Amino acid sequence: MKKLFVLLTIIGWGLAGYLYFIPQETEAKAKAEAFDYGYEAIYSSSWKIGNPENSKMILDLQKAAVENDFEKAMSFIHPDIEINNADGTSIKGIDNFKEAFEGYLKAFKFKITPIGWISVDTSDGDEWVVLWADEEITAPDGSIDSHYAHEGFKIKDGKIITVNQYYRPKLKE
Repeated sequence: MKKLFVLLTIIGWGLAGYLYFIPQETEAKAKAEAFDYGYEAIYSSSWKIGNPENSKMILDLQKAAVENDFEKAMSFIHPDIEINNADGTSIKGIDNFKEAFEGYLKAFKFKITPIGWISVDTSDGDEWVVLWADEEITAPDGSIDSHYAHEGFKIKDGKIITVNQYYRPKLKE
């Protein structure tokens, strides 16, 4: 009888918790949907936390750059890759990616310190990783480019298909 009482108590508390939290989630979602931001998003304004494996892939890509390992970097790239560079230029397709990055990745030295990252998904199922990083790139002649990077990586079929890059030079002290 005591076991039955304990079991019913556990079930009762579980049900009470469920009934308490579900309406709150529904109410919060309804408030977010009804909130007037003053703008309508062109792409999406409905985001949720995404797959952490996508963030791991992006961090592994950063390590490949630091290690000057172009083959490893290539393993993360979708054949239809499109990169929108911080300088306003674009690179489209795997062949153009190879042409632009293979020599660069092998000749330059990279120091990349991730500041933060997050995997997110849109309501339409698009998967993204946003990365903020402190980057220092040393050219073969010894010149150094130091900047803060903000990059968005779109993932498709487990590979990086789009990269949007934004940089801000570090202020000189």
